[in-house]
Amino acid sequence: MWRRLLSTPLRVGLTVLLGALFAFLCFVFGWFASFDLKIYDLGLGARSPARAQSDIVVIAIDRHSRDCCLPQPHFPISRHLKQHAEVIRRLKAAGAKVIAFDILFDQLGSDLDFSDFNSALSEAENIVMAGVIESQLQKITQTGALVREERMVAPVGGIAPSSYYLGLVNVPLGRDGVARQSYYDKHFKDSYFPSMPVAIVSAFTGKDRPGTGSQKLFYIDYSSPKGGFVTISYGDVLQRDSWQKKVKGRIALIGVLENGMSDTHLSPISDLSGTVQGGMLPGALILAYAANTLLENRTVSSLPRSLQLMVSLVLIIGGSFMVVIRRLALSMMLVLFVVLALLIIGLYLVAAGTTIVPTWKLIAIWLAAGAIGLVVNFSHTKLKSNEQETRLEEISSDLRMAQQIQQRLQPEKIPVMKEVEISGFQVPCKEIGGDYYDVIEVGENKVAVMVADVSGKGISGALVMSNFQSLVHSLAPKLRTPSQLFAELNQAVAKIVTMGRFVTFFYGILNRHTREFTYCNAGHTYPIWRKADGRVTELSEGGLFLGPFPEAHWEDKRIRLDSGDLIFVYTDGVTEAAIAGTEEQFGEKRLLTYIEKNIASSLEKAPQQLLREIQRFTRRETFEDDVTMLFLRML
Repeated sequence: MWRRLLSTPLRVGLTVLLGALFAFLCFVFGWFASFDLKIYDLGLGARSPARAQSDIVVIAIDRHSRDCCLPQPHFPISRHLKQHAEVIRRLKAAGAKVIAFDILFDQLGSDLDFSDFNSALSEAENIVMAGVIESQLQKITQTGALVREERMVAPVGGIAPSSYYLGLVNVPLGRDGVARQSYYDKHFKDSYFPSMPVAIVSAFTGKDRPGTGSQKLFYIDYSSPKGGFVTISYGDVLQRDSWQKKVKGRIALIGVLENGMSDTHLSPISDLSGTVQGGMLPGALILAYAANTLLENRTVSSLPRSLQLMVSLVLIIGGSFMVVIRRLALSMMLVLFVVLALLIIGLYLVAAGTTIVPTWKLIAIWLAAGAIGLVVNFSHTKLKSNEQETRLEEISSDLRMAQQIQQRLQPEKIPVMKEVEISGFQVPCKEIGGDYYDVIEVGENKVAVMVADVSGKGISGALVMSNFQSLVHSLAPKLRTPSQLFAELNQAVAKIVTMGRFVTFFYGILNRHTREFTYCNAGHTYPIWRKADGRVTELSEGGLFLGPFPEAHWEDKRIRLDSGDLIFVYTDGVTEAAIAGTEEQFGEKRLLTYIEKNIASSLEKAPQQLLREIQRFTRRETFEDDVTMLFLRML
């Protein structure tokens, strides 16, 4: 049942469904929108300037202008109509095409004379005055309840409405308080009023205002112009004559730039020219950047919602394929690759001014789909793993039983004899191995010692070894010489081993009374004969290994052992034990040196001592091949 429920199509479908639910929540609740703005900020900072110089010149009312040109009281700045009229005339005379005021002329008393200012407005023609739509709380007299309503703040009635264009200076702020966008226009009492940037561009180009009646926003390109805007002091316009060429044919935007006197907002780029403490940018400069964005036609819009949904669906489907990737490392690399690709694409599209992609939202959707796919895949893998663990436990139980059986095939206790001392030891590299050693009595006063090594490790080697052990026990007592035993074993081994398999075998018969040792070697590692006087030699007589060659022939060798003589028989796991992570082996030379100098007075501990020496050399506790050793010493 579970296999049908967790089939690949169903797992993919489940991942797509959950991923789509997460994407739906992202779009509905606007998750990760603030992170997307940071991507926009990074891309904006990498954007190249549009032109070396803008068509906008900022006329800055700074502290110098206020002190030298505006009589007390300085505030509100708009009350100094005489100075503003003179600035308009001087800018017009210098060839300024549009003059815009980022100053609200809304708090002017009836004692002021508007005639000169109105005259200057009518003479200049292209004048843009500031207005703002603001919210305020109104108290209802009857109930005392407070109601929030919008009101228009515009130039007072003393200023002729027909002599200027109205531009709203409202600046929409993001959730993090950063001014990244500007209005095209805003709706108020059944009418649409253009923003200051739109009004400026319309007056400058003579074309209809873009975005009329839409209340849409556009992103401000803070990367242009190169080096910031040309800025001229308001006081210099009134008192000097070196600035005229800078405004000819351009837009003169008049605003307060002195820190603490003007409205300021956070900009997405902290090192812009004109920023004040904390990366704040005066409102007049924000309007200048917004107008310049429209002039250069560098407005960037967000990726259409339909395309956002389409890309999200592709990412969800892509993430669903995590359920079929079996390698976790490959899955993680794929996830990381797509995340990096989305980041790079999002930054590039913003930097190129193409579109604004909800990068982090898409990354979150991709990560969610991938994570869901990984969880579903893990659950499916866990289910299969539990089944495999059950099977492996059964196999492990069988291996433990096989290990116990194999251990019983080795000699449980070596016979104690007064003429000779024998000690053996075996360490399989796996649960069960293909090595075999034994000590059996094969006649009156005769004892046979043997060590065999079946090619291959693990279960296959153990199966061959168990058959081989049975053959040796049945044939050895009946045959007088090792070579005769080898001939019989060779025929039997050829029938039980597969192609490429063989058995190496050393077999020796010791006559305890005569001390004659008759041996034969079938391709096995050469045993070491250490004489009582310390000389060492190898027992190399014999022939080929058992199994592959039916007509092979072996020759016996007979030696006499004196008191103190030692025979050491071992498998190649001893000499081929290598240092961890290298190919340097313990080797025959090091083994000969050890046997020559380090055999204790009692052979009982000799195998363990040699094993510790090999472990010390290789710096490891286990080995890659079975290790078997047998010591025989005449007393």
